[in-house]
Amino acid sequence: MLALALLSSILLGALAGCAPTITPGGETPSGETSDKTCTVCGKHPCVCPPAPVVTDPVYARTYPYTDDEGVVHIRYQDTYDFGRDIQEITDVVITSTVAGTTEQDPNLLVKQKDGQSVYADGCGTATVKFRGNRTVKIRVDPSPINMLFVTGQSNASGDPAGGLKPGYSSQYTEDYIRSPETMAYLTWTGQRVSVDVDGDLADYTWAWNNGGTLWPDDSPETIKFYDYKSYIPTTLNWETASNAMGPKPQQFSIPKGEAGFVTCGWNAALAYEWVQQTGERVWIVNCSQGGMEIQHFQPTGEGEPKRNEYYQAVAVFNAALETLYKEVDAGHFVLNHMAYYWFHGESNTDESTIGGEYLATDNRFMRWKGNRYLTAEEYTAYFTNMHRGFMHDVVYDHNGVKKELEYCGIMTIRANNDGKLNDYSHFKLVGPRNAEYYAGATDDEVLANVFVVSNVTERWVGESYDTSLDTNPEADAAVEAYFLETYGSAARFKEIFGYDMPTTVYQLRPGCHYLMHGHNEMGMDCARNSLRIINLLTPENSYKLDHYEIEDKATVTLYGEDGMTELTDTVVFDKNTLKAVVCPQITPLYRQVDGLRVEVVSEDFTFDANVFTASSRSASFLQFNVYLGGELYGEYAFSVEFR
Repeated sequence: MLALALLSSILLGALAGCAPTITPGGETPSGETSDKTCTVCGKHPCVCPPAPVVTDPVYARTYPYTDDEGVVHIRYQDTYDFGRDIQEITDVVITSTVAGTTEQDPNLLVKQKDGQSVYADGCGTATVKFRGNRTVKIRVDPSPINMLFVTGQSNASGDPAGGLKPGYSSQYTEDYIRSPETMAYLTWTGQRVSVDVDGDLADYTWAWNNGGTLWPDDSPETIKFYDYKSYIPTTLNWETASNAMGPKPQQFSIPKGEAGFVTCGWNAALAYEWVQQTGERVWIVNCSQGGMEIQHFQPTGEGEPKRNEYYQAVAVFNAALETLYKEVDAGHFVLNHMAYYWFHGESNTDESTIGGEYLATDNRFMRWKGNRYLTAEEYTAYFTNMHRGFMHDVVYDHNGVKKELEYCGIMTIRANNDGKLNDYSHFKLVGPRNAEYYAGATDDEVLANVFVVSNVTERWVGESYDTSLDTNPEADAAVEAYFLETYGSAARFKEIFGYDMPTTVYQLRPGCHYLMHGHNEMGMDCARNSLRIINLLTPENSYKLDHYEIEDKATVTLYGEDGMTELTDTVVFDKNTLKAVVCPQITPLYRQVDGLRVEVVSEDFTFDANVFTASSRSASFLQFNVYLGGELYGEYAFSVEFR
């Protein structure tokens, strides 16, 4: 943190126009004079520490602030209130340009209607005058921005339109959480794919945006895969963003009920909590496709990209980075953190088969023939291939600064799509769920930056569904207990969010999709764990999280196949497969950064540490050693039953 503060102060000093004093003898960059004696340390050769090389600036300082020279610093797109009537803005020096051009930004500070505040529409310096000849010098710095990419299935999109209890989607869609104005951007290129039954595919795809339309209202247009970049805003200027298809960056702060605007899903809450805790801007770029198995999200490694969901996501994410490059060149933004989120797996828990024939010309697997269900081994292999691909294909590489995706955040899925049950069957550790917990905890090098960032939905279940009541009373009680524990009271919850505290599970998830109230909790939980993970992964570039402490102590709990019951003294092996799931789960989730390893101690069984599965024909006793962060965490011993 100290190193970052030093880096920031050096950078901010440079931005404020500070420069080293040049002596008559003339200094070299190392601090040495022409007679080789350093003017700083007075020695020859110079023994001063090397000057810091600023290649990727970020801002750790809380804005706005006043520097030692009395200059008020704000950031691009900030609004600053002076608390007094502005008479005049003078001495304007604009250092930024219109994105994608060499033309100077037309404005630096735009006086607002209240007459006392300004909006930063460019970067540079100015003097603001008030009555009585009082003046304030102000500097607008570039804004740090965080790129958060999202892909997966329909719950990743957050689309409330399909599969929900009648009336619920329209009832709750406006209850999303709004970020402060101009702080959060959303681009959502959800897909609806039209497959030509004759196999002569033009690959037409629908696109829309849950933060507002991605096309003129009188279209909508069908677009081809390689045109997806046309649906990414060419600039992040709220007023002027446009391109051939007409989209603008969408913000989560558009007034409630405004015509033509509605959002849904957990994106809004993720952005809100990130902004609240960091004071930095977020651009969420969501490219998800409902109903697609993980087989659709695979890099082919065959040279030319294929038209599947993986390459669509790569095209969208990189198109967003191209826009960011223009904004960085314009002097408006600097990239801080970049990551992607994966919310997927329900389709691969389905034990049905896909009919029809695989169409190699399409390569979408839309008519792929085979089992949808994948074992943990199979899902892990597909996920690893996909993750390796994203790490290679989505890279910020501009002006000498190169950044890979810092982490993948997994949102856990349910193993049972029967929405009204909401019982333990939803969290059975079938293939995809077990694989996701493995990917989040393993110290495997390829998956070392993969973490489960939210499993809060696992608290909204009950042990049994009551068919006579057509509900799950235990799940309802669990939901109410969750909100009371989290917010203190129903009154406090309503004070914060403006709507009544949910008390039943069907207000969060009446079907295979979540409702806005559920999405809000998931998104905030995702942000909290993501920010803690960043703090642990990159302490030199960490945030000061006022409301989130980092817990030093981690707890590891071993769960059996139902995913909800802690293993205490007995492990049950399936008598047909001769296998048993023993899944370690780490609490709090962000301590997954420590990395987990399981070691077999007893004989007569083997343990596949890649998928947390034990195998044996005759074992009567199991013993594991669990290591967390390279240190022995605990020793576990169990008796064995086959049934």
